[in-house]
This record gives sequence, structure tokens and C-alpha cells, in this order.
Amino acid sequence: MSALRLSRVRVGVQLALHVALAAHVVAYYAWDVTTIGSLDFQDFFHNLLGEGIVTAAVLFASTVYLLSFVWGRLFCSWGCHFAAVQDLAAWVLRRLGWSPPVVRTRLLHWVPCLLLVGLFLAPNIGRWIDSGWSFRGAGPDGPLGGAGPWERLPGWILSVVTFLVCGVAVLFALGTRGFCRFVCPYGAVFRITERVTPFRVRRLRGCATSCADSTTPPCTAACPTAIDVHAETAAHGAVRSIDCVRCHLCIEACPSQALAYSARTVASPATPANGSAPIENVSRAPAPTWSLGEELLVLAVALGTFVVCDGVFGGHFLVATMALGEGLLAVAVLRFLRGRAVSPAVAGTTRSRARRRLGWLAVALMSTTWLAIGHAAAFQVHRALGMAVFDDERERDEIEAGARVLELVTRDRDRLASAADHLERALWRFPSDLGLRRALCKIRVEMADERAVDEAREIVRRSGESRRALEELRAVYLRFGRFAEARWIEMTLAAD
Repeated sequence: MSALRLSRVRVGVQLALHVALAAHVVAYYAWDVTTIGSLDFQDFFHNLLGEGIVTAAVLFASTVYLLSFVWGRLFCSWGCHFAAVQDLAAWVLRRLGWSPPVVRTRLLHWVPCLLLVGLFLAPNIGRWIDSGWSFRGAGPDGPLGGAGPWERLPGWILSVVTFLVCGVAVLFALGTRGFCRFVCPYGAVFRITERVTPFRVRRLRGCATSCADSTTPPCTAACPTAIDVHAETAAHGAVRSIDCVRCHLCIEACPSQALAYSARTVASPATPANGSAPIENVSRAPAPTWSLGEELLVLAVALGTFVVCDGVFGGHFLVATMALGEGLLAVAVLRFLRGRAVSPAVAGTTRSRARRRLGWLAVALMSTTWLAIGHAAAFQVHRALGMAVFDDERERDEIEAGARVLELVTRDRDRLASAADHLERALWRFPSDLGLRRALCKIRVEMADERAVDEAREIVRRSGESRRALEELRAVYLRFGRFAEARWIEMTLAAD
């Protein structure tokens, strides 16, 4: 298969997979074909490792992980929707005359590993320590059902924003495949399997003279993950970098067809059969984009931003990408204050006026984001203070009819009133948090405060009149002796 066809086939496979995914979503919600539910990688960690439950998503993720021991990170370029969005965005930008920067780092490529441990492995380890692990078999909603296809996503608006930020905006700061290299925790798993996979991009013969003499050989220039393909294949006969996503763009760019995706290294003038040092001169590794101190600053700011904003502004991926962006903004502002280019990617900008504009833009963006981060921090503080008191109280799965009013001493009432105040302040900042609203409703029930009715009604409104919310509202009506309204809720539930 020619290199040109490889590129076309990869795009064709991506399109076919996305058409199949769209058909699956339509069949699930429109035609009630629910045997196979979500195909999200999260199920592997949450369902299988966390609860011992097998779903279609668990089988899908397990298959991809096992195949990566043989084929490497092939899925990252041929099957991942985030990769497809990034590739499409990079193609559009190049058509517009702008190329994403080539980013090389010392530390930032470890961020996906930190996210993998912090978001998935550490919570499961804590769960195993607390309650152990047991295999339960198939999921509760059918042989392989599990969650619905859209259930793992944060709604249409946030999902679109996530794809735009993670798939498009990230290119401007972190280059092509920036999300794959610096955010994706699933890619961290592939980095482990990458170390043993036999199939790699390998050198089959010597390079063309023009490639050996050029500053940046075509294969290295084409790599979206900033791998020095020419140097690695000259030194080892194959690309050994854990960032290789098997896109085959380096194979396509090679003018002498010296590269191929293969499980065996063929002896060549560039790679002697005895494995000794290559005959070809290997260029020195390109310098990192940022200094070590700047990368440490990026990590520190990103970590603080992620801790404050995770669970507030959307899913983990969106928040992690935004947190890295905040860290990069901090470095840009620092460089501007020192009279340097805000980013090495624009270091060639010689006009001082253009540099100043970019610098002040970075300052304005960082100031704006600080307002949002401060808003999220205040929400986190009020939520933590309110829920701390709520969690200390007697746990209830739901507000039961005829619940006895607790005979609270003054101190307990003051604690509950303080908790309610903090929850109100948190909900003022993010009113859509139904978990906090339910906690506030329960606290007001315990205090015999009829404002619990208003909270229960608001939960019904915001949940789209779900059955659970209606049952909770009925229980609150009964608790405060509003029997006619409770009867109306009973009739509504019976009609459903």
C-alpha cells in the first residue's frame, strides 16, 4: 500500500467509525436498541476495576488495550474522535496558511500519567482498600448495556466546548496532537504497552541524500507529536518514542520510501545488522520549547487550576486542558514582563509592537481567567463547608413520608443553618448542581423549614420532571402536610 493511500485510508477509517458511532447513538435513543450502551473508556476503570462489572465499553476498551501490545498506539490515530478533530483542525489551519507550533518538553508529557493515577487509579485503589473488589459479571441494564451512549458526556453545549478546546484551541499552544501528548490519560496506558509492541515505524533502507543533508528531514517535519523520526530510525532502526501514534505521516513524507510499519527491522546502510552505531550521522535532539523552570511553573499553575476547577467547569478532559492553558498563560505573562517573546513559537517576531500586543493579550486573558477561577474557588469552599455538615448528619437515601422532626439542640440547629447558608452561596454561583440542591432540601426538611418545598420544586424543574425528582417532591409535600399537592404528584406518577 502506498504512502499516499495510507493517509487516505486512515481518514476513511475515521469517517466510517464516526458514522457507525452516530448510528449507534440514533439506534439507542430513537429505536431503543439498548443491548450495547456507552463505549467510553471510563467504564474500564469505573465499572471493571471499580465495581467488577462488565459492559460493552469494558470489552471495547480491554480489546483496544490488548491489541496495543501488538500494534502500538494505532487506535490513537485511526479510531479516536479527539484525534480526528485535532487532525481536521490542523488541516484547516494549514489551508489557512498557519502551522501549529512544534512543541518539545522535558516534563509536560508526564501530565497524562498524573491524570491517569489521580482520576482513575487512585480512587479505585482507595475503594479496594475500603471495601475490596469482587467480580459481578454483566452490567445491570442488559447483557452488555451499562450506561447510555450520551450518559458519560456533560450535555450538548459542554461536549461541543470540550471538543473545540481539546481538539482545536489546544493546537495554538501545544501543537498538533497536543491533547494526545499532554492531556489524554488513556494515552498514558498506551505508553506502557508501547514499550513492548513489535510493530513500529522502521527504517528499511538508507535515506535519500537530500534528507541526510537537510536541517529538518521530511519525516521529522511531518511528525505531529514532535518525534525526531530521522534520528531515531538512524540510531535504532525504528521509532522508539512512546509518543508515536502510528499516523504514518512520516512514512508518507519519506521521498525514498525508506520507512515502513513493520514488526521486523531490516538491515540497511543506516542500521548495521550487528546493531552497532549507525553509519549515518545523527543530529542532536532538538532543544525543549520551554526552560525547566518554565515547565515547572506550568505544572504548578495547572495543578492548582485543576484542583479548583475540576467538577465545576465540565468534565475532566476539558478542565485539564484549560488548566494547562492557564499554566502556559502564566509563562507567557512572565516572559512578557521580562521583555521576551510570550512564547518560543513566536520568538521570530522581531517587531516590538507585535510582541507587546501579544504580551498584553496574555495579561488580559489571564486576568479574565482569574475571575472564573476565583468564582470556582468560592464555590468549592462553600460546597465543602456545607457538605461537611450535611455528611455528618444521619444519611438518608430519600426523604421519607412522615419523617420525624429531629429534636435538635441549639448548637445543632446553628450548624445546620450554617450549612444551609454555605450551600445557598454555592448554588448562587452554580445553580445547576442538583446534588447540592438535594442536600440543601434535606437540611431544610430536618430544620422543618418550608423553604424545602421550593428547593424540591426547583429540582423537579431542573431535572426535567424526572420520576426521582417527583417522588422527592411528593415526600416533601407529605412532610409538611400538603396532602392535596402530594396526591397530585401521585396521580402524575401513576399516569406515567
